[in-house]
Amino acid sequence: MGIEQDIVEHGAVIEATGSGLALSSEPLASTHNATRITGSVGLTYDIASAKRLGANLALNQSAYLSTPTASALLSFTAGF
Repeated sequence: MGIEQDIVEHGAVIEATGSGLALSSEPLASTHNATRITGSVGLTYDIASAKRLGANLALNQSAYLSTPTASALLSFTAGF
């Protein structure tokens, strides 16, 4: 767990660009959260000497949204 701190923040609109995509500009919220929580946790389990399962969970808070977001990653690794 930790915190993320913005040193400098500029701008009021995110401009999206892409090749052949119909993207639009998005105005940012009027309140900017300069200090946000962040963290991650993970574990691994050795199935056999050359096989491993892994799981990671990450938690982040957006600079312009009040709700935190979480993401999970499951992995399988096999060695030779």
